[in-house]
Amino acid sequence: MLSVTPTTAHARDTVHVFGKWFAADCYDTGQAGQPPGLTHLRLVITQAGRAWTVASDITASGKDFTFDVPVRLPHALQPGTAQLKVVDYGAPARIQVSP
Repeated sequence: MLSVTPTTAHARDTVHVFGKWFAADCYDTGQAGQPPGLTHLRLVITQAGRAWTVASDITASGKDFTFDVPVRLPHALQPGTAQLKVVDYGAPARIQVSP
């Protein structure tokens, strides 16, 4: 699960990106203990065929495998919808870029 707060912002604004359940395994076959959180995660924002890496080397931790990172939006974002995604994991979160 990935979310962005606030969901509407201007280019160059800072938003907070919260991720939950970013575990390296689910341990659903009887393994003991808790699986490790994912490490070296990378956040990418995309809009109109362009992509920008906005955060990297993120580690999910805690019992819910979470992370909460501030992200400064790229200055080149245009008004409209953009998507923020953890590369190779989960569904993207949408953000509305204001004029």
